[in-house]
Amino acid sequence: MKKTGLILAVLVWVTAAIAEVREVSSVESIYQEVSQSDEQTLILLDVGGTLLCRPDPVFHKEHEKWRVAWFQRNYPDLSLDEWTALWNVVEESNNSWSLMDKWPNLIEQAHCRKIKVAAFTKVLMDPSFLDARVNQLAHFGLDVQDELPELAPGGDQFTYIRGVILTGEKLKGPVLQEVLKKLKHRPSKILFADDRKEQIESVEKTCLEEGIPFIGFHYTPLDTVPPLDESVAEYQLQTLIKERRWVSAKEVNKDQRLSN
Repeated sequence: MKKTGLILAVLVWVTAAIAEVREVSSVESIYQEVSQSDEQTLILLDVGGTLLCRPDPVFHKEHEKWRVAWFQRNYPDLSLDEWTALWNVVEESNNSWSLMDKWPNLIEQAHCRKIKVAAFTKVLMDPSFLDARVNQLAHFGLDVQDELPELAPGGDQFTYIRGVILTGEKLKGPVLQEVLKKLKHRPSKILFADDRKEQIESVEKTCLEEGIPFIGFHYTPLDTVPPLDESVAEYQLQTLIKERRWVSAKEVNKDQRLSN
């Protein structure tokens, strides 16, 4: 019994030693880990809510129920093609996104250390959305390079385009398992940043199963919920529906004056 208990204690210690989750509100706290990582480290960075965010309150995850209810109340019969066209407008509008933090500097630091970096993002897997993600990163100076060409074009659960792993799956952990099977070199460590805790836990589980050291950064600067001005949000959504363009919350008053 004593021997069994010792073995279990060792297993718990090893597991704790190779997997760690840190809650961070700034990219600054990730720099040190990058500076201590070797060339075989793989850095995976979520896009929406981590590298980039939608600054308008109507898109905040805490206001999602209001947004869904608004569409159900006002436009309950939108077809999938109509939905896709609308979200294409939002995706391709640079004023619907903003850079979250000093991520371009961190990516540059990683590249200087010859560490591979890839964006790892959930999207609607419609062909019209896939290039949009890549173009958004470039627009904001996020130099995610095509460093994992062996992943192209992708697999059953993901698509790979010029440094971006795109998936429509609910959780990223199982997708990472498929990615790992295609990599030429097994990572010595994986660093993963995401604003959603369930994604961190999912990737952590995969790394534990694969025996790959893991540090997950639960990125939380968006935990402060911005107040929703429903009249502004309604104007934004109505404009999106009727005119197929996105007006940011900051631009609404100016846009209304021009319309009048």
